[in-house]
Amino acid sequence: MNKFHLTIVTMDGCAYDGEVESVSIRSTEGAVTVLHGHVNFLTSVGMGPASIMVDGKHRYAACIGGVFSMINNDAKLIATTFEWADEIDVERAKDALRRAEEKLEKGNLSETEYGIVDAKRKRALVRISCSALKD
Repeated sequence: MNKFHLTIVTMDGCAYDGEVESVSIRSTEGAVTVLHGHVNFLTSVGMGPASIMVDGKHRYAACIGGVFSMINNDAKLIATTFEWADEIDVERAKDALRRAEEKLEKGNLSETEYGIVDAKRKRALVRISCSALKD
């Protein structure tokens, strides 16, 4: 399978820089997979699992927010959060989920507070689900 270059960066630094066979992410419009030779492409990134295929093997991560581009076989993912599945602290994610659900159940949240707490709940769910996709 033909390869192309991928760089993944977050505010914490570079998460990946090398050749890959495919990249699958969740855009804000739905699931996207790019291969070598894909048309030039730019999209905002949603919240969900990412899959990077290197040497015939998938490597999974929780990917939340950002921008993805594929320009002339050079892909860049600038992610708000990108955490490899094998590095996710599942207990911490479960605690975050529990705390968010408790706050949502209590109610008495402003619209803004509700949005923030619900986003934390969704992030925890993505991290928990991605942790099961370990390499």
